[in-house]
Order: sequence, then C-alpha cells, then structure tokens
Amino acid sequence: FLCFATAPMASGTAIYECYKDSTEPWADRQVLFDIPWAKLVTMQPGERAIDSLEDVEDTKGNNGDHGRMLITNLRVIWHSANAKKGNINLSIGYGTITQMSIRSATSRLLGKTQALYIVSKVGKSKYQFIFTNLVKGSPRLMTTIQTVHRAYDTSRMYRDPRVRTAIVTNKELNVLPHEEVFETVDAVWNLSGEQGNLGAMIITNVRVVWFCHVNELLNVSLPYYHMRSLEVTTNSKFGVTLALRTTPLGGKYNLGFRIDPTKKTMAVFNKIQRLCKTYQASPVLGIDVDTHEEPAPPEIVFPEEDDVDIVVTGNDAIAAYFVDDQEEGSEAAREPVFDKSVGLAVEPLKGGVTLRQLWNVRPQFT
Repeated sequence: FLCFATAPMASGTAIYECYKDSTEPWADRQVLFDIPWAKLVTMQPGERAIDSLEDVEDTKGNNGDHGRMLITNLRVIWHSANAKKGNINLSIGYGTITQMSIRSATSRLLGKTQALYIVSKVGKSKYQFIFTNLVKGSPRLMTTIQTVHRAYDTSRMYRDPRVRTAIVTNKELNVLPHEEVFETVDAVWNLSGEQGNLGAMIITNVRVVWFCHVNELLNVSLPYYHMRSLEVTTNSKFGVTLALRTTPLGGKYNLGFRIDPTKKTMAVFNKIQRLCKTYQASPVLGIDVDTHEEPAPPEIVFPEEDDVDIVVTGNDAIAAYFVDDQEEGSEAAREPVFDKSVGLAVEPLKGGVTLRQLWNVRPQFT
C-alpha cells in the first residue's frame, strides 16, 4: 500500500492520501478471470498463503483439465496446469462469496464425484464455481476453504466500515483481538446532521471509531484497511473540520467531524495519519486460521437434474460461470425481448453478457 501526504496548503487544508486507485485493497472484494500472471500471484500487504493443492479441477469452466489452487487468507486462486491453454485462471475473493456447499458433480477425470460449489456475487452479477479435488478420498479442498472463509467472515470488523453496530459498551470500546487503543478524544462532533451529534472518537491501531455520548448505538467504525484519505479544512460552514473518506470498495463513506477545541484537530489528524501509515505497511486483518480445525460438515446435496459438463470455447470465461439469479416464476422479470442479431424474441440477458458468449457455452450431456 502506498501512502502520500501533503503539508498544510495555503488555503488552510491538510490532506493525507492513503491509496492510489491501483493500490486500494482488492483481493477479497473481486472475482477476476484470466488476469495477468504477475497480478494473480502478487500478494497484497497482509495477504498470506494458507495452503496449496497441486491437482484441482475447475469442473465448471475447464472440465477435464488439471489445475493448481492456492488458498490465501483473502481469496481462492486457481490456474490451469495446461501450458497450451495460456493464461487461464481465477481469483475469487472471500468477500464476494455468498454460498458454499458440497454436491455431486461429473468430472471428466474422476467421473461422478463430490465437489465444492461456490456462489459469488459482484454487484448484480452472480457466478458459480465448481472445484473437484483430483486426489481421491482427500477432504482437504473442502475443509481448508471452509475454515479460512469462516475465519474471514467472522473478522469483517477489522476491515469493513460499520455504522450503528454494537461496538461500544458503557462508553468503552469493545476491543478486538490484536487491537490496541492509542487515544480517546472527547468533545468530537459528528457532522452528518445539520446540528451535529456530540460524542467521542477512539483511535486504535486498526480503526477510528466515533460514538454519540447520549446514544451509543449512534456510532461508526472506520478501519484503516479501506481508509482512502484524511483531510483537515478550515473553510467549511462548521469551521475547522476533519474529514475521513473510505475507498469505493469500502463503501465510499465521507464523514466529517469537528473537534473542540479546534486547535486539537491537527494533532488528531497527525495521530491517525501515523497509525494509518503503520497499518498499511503491516495490516492487522484479524483472519486467524487454524487449518487443523475441523469444520462442521455441510449438507451434501445430490441434484435431481442430469449432470452437465460445461465446455468453454474461445475466451468467453465469464459466461461459463454466470448464474441467472432472477426469481423463479417471475414472469415480469423474464418477459422476452426482440434480439436483432438472431431475429427472435429471447429472455433478457444480464448486463455484460452477450448472446454470442452464451452461444459458445456448449452443454455436453453424459
């Protein structure tokens, strides 16, 4: 993570930029297909490898191909071991995963077997991935990913901004493991309303927290993980104010605070700046993983429909994993539209998916 700071400007403003657009945290919040190798294997600060598996099949998009999988604390990486296919790979961030289950699937290499199904959602688009461990009888693929994802999911407070949650009890912060409180600043006004709300700001090595004195549930937690910039300005209608902004993937929050007396504002700005810079050099993500932990076995579902092998031709990778999440039985949502390219009425397609892409996905029944 790169951090850039500027000295107070002539207009009376001090700005601290935490990220450039290309260096904002992305690994856990995106699903990427066939990206350049250098980006695929480059770990962002705080990311570390948990496990690697040498023989895993991407049964949904590359059925019949041997592949390798790397499991980190932020994402699942798969790439084809077939050099002739070139740059065929996947990066699935845990923050996009909405569902995981073990179900039956048909692999060209193993036949009918049990596989790990992962459903991910990015914006309005939903994708399904199916992975099969080609080492017979080994549960390692399923257990490791489920254990790491659970550790990620239960530690979101370290990374995600939170508003109106139970983070304060009797005016004391509910401190997270590995979190250390550095300063508590009283008489801090949250300027989200016309009059503002008076409360206190707590600065830790992980985040900045503000809560209202008269209502502790009126609060906000802003982790440094998604902190984009800090700014002190003197020309707002509230006088000297401190603004904290988060990245687009962090909700794009823009929150303003006034500190009384105002002469303390620059000291608070400098404190947050130093802690943010330290954090970004060595992030505290809170993802403590014990790969020896045995996760609860998920329900095994045997689908009633025939097994289908999906084969992708050309570079239409996204279409192979795309899932239609329209509600079943919703006639209005599925009202056909005229498609000039084929001269027929067809069901509406999701944004970013073309009829040509879907045409190139050939089901082969076994």
